[in-house]
Amino acid sequence: MGVLAGTQRLAGLYFGGRGVTQDYGKAARLCHKSAPEDYMGCQYILGYVYHFGKGVQQDDGQAVYWYRMAARSGFSAANRNLCGLNLKWGKWAEALKWCQSSVDAGEESSHFGLAQIYAYGWGVAADYKKAVYHARAGIDGGMAGAYTILGQLYLNGHGVSKDAAKAAELYHKGAIAGDSTAQGNYGVVLFFGIGVAKNQEESRRWLDKAAGNGNEKARVFLQKQFRN
Repeated sequence: MGVLAGTQRLAGLYFGGRGVTQDYGKAARLCHKSAPEDYMGCQYILGYVYHFGKGVQQDDGQAVYWYRMAARSGFSAANRNLCGLNLKWGKWAEALKWCQSSVDAGEESSHFGLAQIYAYGWGVAADYKKAVYHARAGIDGGMAGAYTILGQLYLNGHGVSKDAAKAAELYHKGAIAGDSTAQGNYGVVLFFGIGVAKNQEESRRWLDKAAGNGNEKARVFLQKQFRN
């Protein structure tokens, strides 16, 4: 193994905490020293540490630069993270491109991004059939938020037959999986008895959980409906 390859491998060990204490800063420094332009692992590592500010100053520009390089090298997780970043920034054309390329590369979680794009018409005409397909695939990929998207589609009869009970069931599954929007939505359907028996005690419990997880709409609903 050459010196550069050895340095790059060591960077990967520090990044993952495999056999050494995890140290993102050291991983980044080793990658910068080892011609990262020629090694997709370091390209991804640098994208990740700049994306999340792990061991380095957070820098979206650097994150995108290195993720793009890693994606061109065939590191599919970089496509996935570019999908997420562009969704966060509302750059819909870029989001669609990276989410689709991520899915094409086998990253099932990116189906969730495509489900949102097609369900809400972000930068494209809404396409509920595609939204349903990608939401189901996102659930298979372990994305809790995909339950919420699919639940909304069932509640409104978009791309599927309208089914409030199915919507409530999906919100419940998403809530259990930890999605704060699903927790809030499940609390609301319990409060009003939409597709499920009314249960204000359970409604409050789920709305409390959603609000505690940062769901502002759930917090406002709680204040309005449960003032005591």
